[in-house]
Amino acid sequence: MNPAPNPALADALVGPGFYKLGYVTTDLDRAIEVFTDQLGFGAFARFNPALPVRTADGRTGPASLSCAFSTGRELVVELLQPLGGLVDIFREPLAHLDPGGFGIAFHHTGVLVDDLAATLRQLPVAPAWQAWLPGRMGVSYTKPPGLGHYVEHVQYFGNGGDFLASVRRRPAGPSEPF
Repeated sequence: MNPAPNPALADALVGPGFYKLGYVTTDLDRAIEVFTDQLGFGAFARFNPALPVRTADGRTGPASLSCAFSTGRELVVELLQPLGGLVDIFREPLAHLDPGGFGIAFHHTGVLVDDLAATLRQLPVAPAWQAWLPGRMGVSYTKPPGLGHYVEHVQYFGNGGDFLASVRRRPAGPSEPF
């Protein structure tokens, strides 16, 4: 028997705040080269978040990532390299690689929301990973049933969304066609 349809899942996946495709990688520098040299993206803006997180199994602790957003586009590509702490969900799609091997894998869609707590209450799936940075942002990752990827939901507070706005405004830089 199939579960009843849940329109909240469709909105959660590609709702009106859809803004990003997220990829994980074992080497951020090489991934940026692939996206710029081979796929024709321009510049990327780097950042290194260190967040206090909570996982679905109740663990809490730090997570650190090395990340980059594509610039000059309304729809952003994010590249993430998990570094340490509670970053298992970012390593999952890369687990098939030989130790030390290079890889890039699709990981999530990103959706901006006005009320993260309310969004999460509407979903029939508990967050696998979430972080709250007081006064800046809340972020969560859920995995809808039947899909092999996560959905990231982000709510910005105050000037927390300034970085995203700035990368969208920056020139994309030189870009070559496929």
